[in-house]
Amino acid sequence: MVPTLLDEAKALVLKGDIDSAMRKCTEFLNGDFFNDECLFMLGNCFMSANMNGLAAVVTTAAIEARRARGGGLFPEALLNLGGAYKQERQNDTAARIWAEALKQEMSPRRRSLILTNIGGLYVNEGQPETALEWCDKALKEDPGNHGAAAQRERIRQHNSERDALGFRGATSGVGQELPRDGGGALRAVDDGGDGLIPF
Repeated sequence: MVPTLLDEAKALVLKGDIDSAMRKCTEFLNGDFFNDECLFMLGNCFMSANMNGLAAVVTTAAIEARRARGGGLFPEALLNLGGAYKQERQNDTAARIWAEALKQEMSPRRRSLILTNIGGLYVNEGQPETALEWCDKALKEDPGNHGAAAQRERIRQHNSERDALGFRGATSGVGQELPRDGGGALRAVDDGGDGLIPF
């Protein structure tokens, strides 16, 4: 069987040659404009290249293409779409998209990944206790989710250090919020792409 351009693009992604994979996807789409699988892969490529706006547009096109051909739900695309928004710090939009992905996703492993990502949003918003709740939900879905376990441990260590310095609750001792993302603050565990689901 002769490999298609899409097969070639997949192989290039696996090799880490994102630019060549994008070219193959583009070439493939010239013959099949609304191929949901190819659009999804191209969105992944754009995210890998930190082109999150293009990733969001193309991933949305993949979702719409799947819907138009009657292909059903596409929670893995929603997971990636939320990741694109999170990378651009549009956390409310990411949370809304991931909530929709949770409604659609049936796989415990992928549901756990989505829950971990939502927890990461709360870490970055300076709400570690809420983030812990989401990590616990993720670990309940998939006890083998190392990202959720690592994020939970980082939050626990951060809380221990904060308590050792005399801080309590969600505010510092002087009534200010805990620091948000940056400046030595607690940050979500980066698992290399906010749970990017490959094609």
